[in-house]
Amino acid sequence: MKLRPADFENPYAAYSCELSSELTSPTLLQLGLQHRADGAAAPALAELDRLLRDDAVGHGVPVRVEAASFTDAAGYGNQMRLAYFRSREDHDAWWADPGVSSWWTGVPEDIGAFREVLTSSLDTMETSYSTPEARWGLAQLYPKRLDRHHSYNGAMRDRIAAAEDGGLAARVNGVGRAAGADGTLRSARLVLPEHACFIRTVQGWKDCPPEERDWFTERMWPVYERGVAFLRDNPEESGCLSARLVGLDDPEDSGIEAMTLAWFTSLEALEAWAHDHPTHHAILGEFGKLAEHFQGDVHVALGHEVYVVGAGDAEVEYVRCHPGTGLLPVIDPTSQLGESTLVSQGS
Repeated sequence: MKLRPADFENPYAAYSCELSSELTSPTLLQLGLQHRADGAAAPALAELDRLLRDDAVGHGVPVRVEAASFTDAAGYGNQMRLAYFRSREDHDAWWADPGVSSWWTGVPEDIGAFREVLTSSLDTMETSYSTPEARWGLAQLYPKRLDRHHSYNGAMRDRIAAAEDGGLAARVNGVGRAAGADGTLRSARLVLPEHACFIRTVQGWKDCPPEERDWFTERMWPVYERGVAFLRDNPEESGCLSARLVGLDDPEDSGIEAMTLAWFTSLEALEAWAHDHPTHHAILGEFGKLAEHFQGDVHVALGHEVYVVGAGDAEVEYVRCHPGTGLLPVIDPTSQLGESTLVSQGS
């Protein structure tokens, strides 16, 4: 059963992708290089960009690639590529290519590297956009349709077919934070638990009229940044395993400036923050003020993709990365590479 109240009227329009059955097992790969010195990762990044093109490998190549970069809380520069594959088989064929394997193992010793890969299915994922003109991620590849399941508690679950009636229940109830991180570079590999959840959200304001752009950047954006910081720094309370706020390097002009990439223990943990936490209420409140001030004529681009994974369908790996990177703060530092586990809550 859907959770949408029978008498509910959507306060604004929202849209979702009409995803094709050719997406037999949609797979998203995030690859990153981490460095201290400006330009240090440029040669390795250029080779990665070559390998992500179909004229370099020729089999299993991604159907879309986007670039992102950010400086993290520890002061490291991070260069990322987000690659979308139609299937896990395509991803695995690309990852097994000798050139790709050599690139991964050949990243220079003074540069950290990380990869985070997930596979979902059409009934365990959803998309949502503030405009039918969205042109990032899957929205660049597929048409959009008006979707009435939005802007009420439970709307995200209503958009995920397998999540109806309490489906996709959490397999991990709590997670702790590794104690005593001393700044030593770490390597770790972790297979995430079944029903772990990943969300990619985007924010774009460059196409807004000047007054709306100033309102968004000066009033709403700081509130949003505080919400992401809470998720990043409080895994015990939020169930958020990792949250990155990154800039989109956008040669195709998708209208997006920034995005958040976040892992949660489950869809329930993401819902709990979205429905109940003061930091998310503050974000919604500021957006409501913006919409009211501009009388609904809002141009800021917002949207997200949400994926819930099956058993063994999501994996992260970090090589020579600082201990605040990605999921490293919640991975048991005593684990052996290839046998990593999450830190238990309270440990």
